[in-house]
Amino acid sequence: MTTTKINSLIKKEVISLMGKGQESYSKKIIKNDDLFLEQEIIITYESSCRIGVLVDYKLSATFDKYTNSISLIQH
Repeated sequence: MTTTKINSLIKKEVISLMGKGQESYSKKIIKNDDLFLEQEIIITYESSCRIGVLVDYKLSATFDKYTNSISLIQH
């Protein structure tokens, strides 16, 4: 499976978990070898408590290339 396809699957999983409406979505690949693709993801949303205030959420995403599974951890 290509890195582009894996990135797309991870983004779909993150949006499914966190919901739509983000101001920005950025990713940084930490590790990409034969077994895993690991990313650090930062998603920015407008605060639900204070209008105009942006809040960042940090996630770690790991795609297991052997099982084609995604695990997400919020920091």
